[in-house]
Amino acid sequence: MQSLLNVGGLMGWTIIALTPALITQMIFWGWGPLLNLIVALIAALTTESICVRLRGWAVGYTLRDGSAILSAFILALSLPPQLPVYYVIFGACFMMVFGKHIFGGLGANPFNPAMLAYVMLLLSFPIEMTEWLLPRTWDYLTQTDLILSKFGKALTIADAYSAATALDSARSSNNFQLWQASWDSANFIPFIILSIVYGLGGIFLIFMRIITWHIPVTVICGLVVPATLFNLFSDAYPPAWFHLILGGSVFGAFFVATDPVSAATNRLSRLIYGCGIGVFIFIIRSWGGYADAVAFAVLFFNFVAPFIDKYVKPRVYGQ
Repeated sequence: MQSLLNVGGLMGWTIIALTPALITQMIFWGWGPLLNLIVALIAALTTESICVRLRGWAVGYTLRDGSAILSAFILALSLPPQLPVYYVIFGACFMMVFGKHIFGGLGANPFNPAMLAYVMLLLSFPIEMTEWLLPRTWDYLTQTDLILSKFGKALTIADAYSAATALDSARSSNNFQLWQASWDSANFIPFIILSIVYGLGGIFLIFMRIITWHIPVTVICGLVVPATLFNLFSDAYPPAWFHLILGGSVFGAFFVATDPVSAATNRLSRLIYGCGIGVFIFIIRSWGGYADAVAFAVLFFNFVAPFIDKYVKPRVYGQ
């Protein structure tokens, strides 16, 4: 970390950088993302308070560091907008207990808490976690229907305007060109805009010296290079732009992989760590069981990061 800001300040600036993405999601997917955030915040802060109280720590002081709020933000932005409330609560509680406090609290967690909760939800509820409302179709749902769908009601109404993500849909096709011809190109626009917003937010964090460029750039390069090479040899593999604008690639590169607690620490190890995440995203998307592999790739390299730091050390001047 290059900034001299305190932990609360670092978390605060990151939340500010994510806020435009929340607004963008609301423009294209309605009130669902905001409801996800509100529920995740309440569940995360409540669980954090209970865990802190059980440890005998000062609740108010701990909550002011903003880490629970940021984790709730990242989790909420990762979830489908029509996901029922009880899934969000389950994920947020799991995130704080098993992603953070079971390891000792802030600074001791080896894995990104939000991604750990996301993977748990994805493995437990694969259908619900891989279907999103089609962009802009939320206008056809009454606000009552949308809110009720968050509580498990009127789901058939919401399902009528839901579909598998583009990544999942493309994986089921053996030819990307044929899939692209059958996919409504207008549905790409919201994802392009959202990826740009995430990218601008990430650049803002680099400008503010909250994060460095090493991990985001190498994550993107690690994904783009193999995607481009494989696409040159076969139409079965989507081009690099597809990997970047659909799914959580840009979001993961700037806001997830850069978690200062669970990421690699020195410059060279950050380059290896980021490149590895990008390559693993491509591998899992191309041949794995899940289409959007950002969370899996990040968690795997969270595990590997201490080994990278141990064996890839910067040279000490004079030695």
